[in-house]
Amino acid sequence: MIVQNIYSSDFVDEIVQHNVNRNLIRYNLFMKFIMNHSPLLEERDLAISIYDHSKKIPPGALAAVFSDPSFSYWIYLSTCIKRRLENGEEIPESDLPYLKGLTNKYLQTPLHFHLTEINRFLFSASLLSRLPMESTINILEGVFYLPILGLYFTLDTDTTQTIASFNLIGNSFTFKIGDQLFGQIENLLFLAECGSDGFIQEGNAFAQASIFGPGGKMIIDRIDPFVRCEWSMFYRNPDGSGYLPLGFSEIINETPVVKDAFQLIEKYWIEMANHISSTIRVVHLVKSPYPDRHMSCTSELFFGSILTSTGNEFQLAEALVHEYSHNLLNMVILAGEIFEGQVPQEQIYYSPWREDPRPISGVLHAVFVFTNVSELLDRLSVAFPNDIYLKTRRFENFIRLEMGLLVLREFSFKKDMANAILADLERKIQRLRTTFSFVDLKLYQRAQVIHLKHWIKSYGIANLPNSLKNLLVKQE
Repeated sequence: MIVQNIYSSDFVDEIVQHNVNRNLIRYNLFMKFIMNHSPLLEERDLAISIYDHSKKIPPGALAAVFSDPSFSYWIYLSTCIKRRLENGEEIPESDLPYLKGLTNKYLQTPLHFHLTEINRFLFSASLLSRLPMESTINILEGVFYLPILGLYFTLDTDTTQTIASFNLIGNSFTFKIGDQLFGQIENLLFLAECGSDGFIQEGNAFAQASIFGPGGKMIIDRIDPFVRCEWSMFYRNPDGSGYLPLGFSEIINETPVVKDAFQLIEKYWIEMANHISSTIRVVHLVKSPYPDRHMSCTSELFFGSILTSTGNEFQLAEALVHEYSHNLLNMVILAGEIFEGQVPQEQIYYSPWREDPRPISGVLHAVFVFTNVSELLDRLSVAFPNDIYLKTRRFENFIRLEMGLLVLREFSFKKDMANAILADLERKIQRLRTTFSFVDLKLYQRAQVIHLKHWIKSYGIANLPNSLKNLLVKQE
């Protein structure tokens, strides 16, 4: 692997395809294991039925669904379940966080619910390929959501499971969930497949809006039950606060801002816009618990997704580049190109962006993604030279990058790819250093030194690089 290649479209396409292939292999292994080894006859029969239907779906439609971030999470949970069964262990409810979305999770075993959940994804693939399907589904949080398509149906029932069916009658499509019939949904399905500029509602059926990029479409989401139950509503800050959900009217109001943010990237950094829209499938919007702070994050369990709070177009453009970069580096690390053996977990290093100690991988992530963010800020600053937000963010970010690089230099990376990435980051930060050589940055330097001193007060200097200690001495 050559470091320049990870910034290429070919590499981005390769890692997306690698993720699909990995999901397909793990899906086959899990389903065959359940069919052959499950001690529960009902679950074995259910697995056989599900697997047989998946084999009827055209490969292209199945691959599209297997690229969905929530499907990657389903696969991750399946791998954990498989290990438990191999060890003769019970499957606790805590292994499946999305079960919180069920009204009555005691009707069936956790394994039964988990197998049934695959039908959510198979229905999406069946709709894409126009293949009729009838099967049992779980109802999570009163909604049946179809990933990849961004379609969802609100239900007038408090049931936990019901039968759903998709049928073709001539040129018309019907979707039935329990006793509720959603007829003539072909227009809604067409908009969901191609991507819709805004949210579309037809009765109790909805299509979420999409962002259109040169690499594909990205769903602007607020409803995906896996993302909500395991990630956005599960996440907690150190002070105990968490993300807040968006209502339907709020997501309609915020959608144009997200689109404007991506259009900024597309206009001023087309290569990045191509990479983001080739990799990211879902942008899940929430509200920050802090009125003065924008927040975003990425989960390696949901590859191809971004979780971000609402904000202005500059904040969201930064979040899209930032979180895409996390997705990219996660895959490089997962491929074993950065660390020998297990990724180091010791949370002992100073990160200029955080209040708490971080593992060295966290510092690497920060420097890597904020180097990309710096390029975005530079490009936008040329277009909007008088914007105070962009100016402040550029200078703050540069100071933090320099300090983060000092931390990375102290770690002994062994892998060639890791050292090549580090050298590339040093070159890019040196270019920034040259760009800002005539700018008075003392105010931003002092602010970051105060941040460092607070960190030292809490965690000491034992793991602090000598270069940062010397920086403190110079500032005294």
